[in-house]
Formats: sequence, structure tokens, C-alpha cells
Amino acid sequence: MGIDFDKLDIDQMFAEAAGAAESTGEKDPENYGKNPPKAEFEVKTKPKKETNKVKPEVKVEQPKVEQEKPKVEKRVERSVEKPKQEPVEDRLGPLLKQNDKKVITDGLNVESIRRIIEMKEILDNYNATELNFVKGYFQNEKGTPAEIIYKALTANTRGLDALNKIVIARGHTAADRAFYLMELDFNSIEAIHEQVDLLTGELEDVGKVTEINKIKICRILEKAISEMPDDIFVYINKLQEFTNKAIS
Repeated sequence: MGIDFDKLDIDQMFAEAAGAAESTGEKDPENYGKNPPKAEFEVKTKPKKETNKVKPEVKVEQPKVEQEKPKVEKRVERSVEKPKQEPVEDRLGPLLKQNDKKVITDGLNVESIRRIIEMKEILDNYNATELNFVKGYFQNEKGTPAEIIYKALTANTRGLDALNKIVIARGHTAADRAFYLMELDFNSIEAIHEQVDLLTGELEDVGKVTEINKIKICRILEKAISEMPDDIFVYINKLQEFTNKAIS
């Protein structure tokens, strides 16, 4: 790089040159013609003036970064078709309106309900033969337990009472059985005749019992009761166990 002459101190250079001539004897004539020693020139540069200028701050505005708002997923509610429900009235039948129909509670009480439950328990404990005998007696071989219980509850007590008298007559001897039957009233003899015919199916219709035919009918009944097999009375006993709950 070249020397910057503008920055050299000329006065200082001359002063240094004069000092160098004295030290080298340059004024001595004897030294003329000799190669004088080269003067070492020290080139000093002016010290740079420090400028304490404060550079103005240049504010660089950062570009604003807009924060992305979280995307809110919109839920699309799908319309699910609910199964159509039939009106309650269509499924359960017509409902009773107020003052339209009244639930019949005549004769229905806690005791009657208890009796029905016990009759159902008795039927459940019968074997097939015993159950068929009970159904046959009420002439409802294919009846459900509810139907058989209803038959027993609504049965004419006249027939059930006659059935009980047949069991009593069977416990007597032939002579005592005949006297027992003869002592009964006309209505009871007719009811016994109906029940024996129902159980055996072997009696003929004799019509009304009168004083004229009473002895004849009692003889027929005594003979029929004595010839009834013991098994029938076992089933009659089962039938009475069931029917006695209905009339008790």
C-alpha cells in the first residue's frame, strides 16, 4: 500500500533528519564523498481520532407472526333416525279411561288370593295321572292351571258335597252304607247318583228321586260305590285336597 502523505508530520521529519546528520558527522568535510549511512526515517501515522459517535439504533421491526388459531373441528351431527315407537295404546291395548270401566274387585281380597296361590301349588305337586283326573273331573282335559282353578272356584258345591258323601259311604260296610244312603234327602241322593255316574260312567238315568224309587236308587248306588276300585278313591282324595281349598 502507498504512504498517505497527507498524514505525515513534516516538521518532525526535518528535526529527525537534522539529528541524524549530527550523529553521522555529515558536516565533516572528510566524510564528503563517502557513502553516508542511510537515514532511517520513521514514518509515523497520525493516530486515528476516535469518534465516540453513537450509532443510532436502527430498530428492525420483526414481522408480526400471527399465531394460528387452533382449528375447531366442527362436529357434524348426523341425524340418526330413531326407530319409530308404536303408541303405548297400540302395544298394550286400549287403556281404561276414568269413569269408563271399573276393575271388578267384588269378592277379591287377600284371603282369596292366598287360596288361589295354594291351589296352584297343589296342582304343581300332582303327577300326570293325578292332574289328568282333576282335569277330567272338571271336564277340561286340556285346561291350563288357571282354568282348572277357576273351575274349582266356580264349581257347584252340591257336586263337591256329594263327592264327600261318596267317600264316607265307601268307609262303611255294605249294610251300613245302605242305611247311610237311605237317610239322605232326595237332593243329596240325586247328587250322589250324578257324581258316581261321572266317575264310573256306568249308571243309567233314573230321573227324580221320590219315595217310590228311593230304595231302588239307593241299592244301585250302594252296589256301584262298593265296586269302585280303590285307585279311584286315591284320586278322589287328591281332588278333594284341591277343591277343599276352593270352598274353605
